[in-house]
Amino acid sequence: MIIQFTTKLFAEDIEDEFSEFFPFLKIELQQITGLEDVSGSGALEISGDMTAFQLHHMLQNDWLMFAKIFRRNRTLWEEIPDDDSLSLDEQNELGRVDSRQKGETRFGDVFEI
Repeated sequence: MIIQFTTKLFAEDIEDEFSEFFPFLKIELQQITGLEDVSGSGALEISGDMTAFQLHHMLQNDWLMFAKIFRRNRTLWEEIPDDDSLSLDEQNELGRVDSRQKGETRFGDVFEI
């Protein structure tokens, strides 16, 4: 996923693009500088083989943003820890599987969440 911009890029734009590319992951961004946007021009490249740590590091060092990355787990969003070694593609697939997973009641009845 490459996000190109020439003048200003808002954190919400990145969050929306990220969710389109990784539908079972969510990213929340906060500017380190306290500004509402990134000015200038360039390209923000996020690939599916990156880990959450690599993405955090790139956003913090190159774009002056703090990031929290979450994975869908049934009906909840769980934050992905920096020390998790799975790629974003693998995290997204886990979120997809978890979102469709069936559970069992204590009586053995199966229901879909």
